[in-house]
Order: sequence, then structure tokens, then C-alpha cells
Amino acid sequence: MGVVAALVTLLWAQASPPEAASTLPIAIHWHAPAGCPDVEAVRAGIARGLPPVEGAITPMTADVEVHAADAEHWQAELALRGADWTATRTLKGTSCAAVADAVGLVIGLALTNELATREAVAPP
Repeated sequence: MGVVAALVTLLWAQASPPEAASTLPIAIHWHAPAGCPDVEAVRAGIARGLPPVEGAITPMTADVEVHAADAEHWQAELALRGADWTATRTLKGTSCAAVADAVGLVIGLALTNELATREAVAPP
């Protein structure tokens, strides 16, 4: 979990305008118990880690279910969908906040990959 924690810290440390969270090209369906970070906190974390997005990017969808795995662990089931791909991940952590941070990191990496793919096929 040390590498994930370091990447989450890096993602959160990068600055991005606050309005960027509302313009992310992703619909997040967030289901977590009371006391966990809300979807806006996750979106803000994603926005802080992304480079500025210029032009259109195909929207993605993320469905997230967060729950206590046991007395000391939390778990998130993440399903991501892009225009021509799907991915699922199970993320575990010692707190709901840690799992929410990890979800934001995975979504941010997926969006970054979509941006890189778009730039790779863009005409010169």
C-alpha cells in the first residue's frame, strides 16, 4: 500500500483550479456510507492530479460501491467504462478516506491515459 499512498499524495499535491472538478469528463456514481468522503471530494482529488484538458475527450463512467470489509478494513468496487473499454478494480484500505483516495487515483490514471491516447492519434 506504500506505493499507492505515495501516488495518492502526489496526485493530491498537484494544484488545479477548483472549477476543474466540475468539468471532468466523467460521470461518477458514488455509493459510500455516511462518514466517508463524498463524490465531490473524490472529483476534487482527481482534478488536482490532471493536466489541463484542452478540447473534447470522450466521457467516461465510474460506478463505485464502498463498504466496510471488516472492523479494520474498507473496500471499494470500481467499474470504469470508456468509449471502447471497461475495467474493474477492487481497492482495499484501512479507512474509507484511504479507499476514496485510491479510487480517485485510479480514475485519474484512466483519464490521463485517455488524454495520452487522444494526443497520440491527433492529427499534426
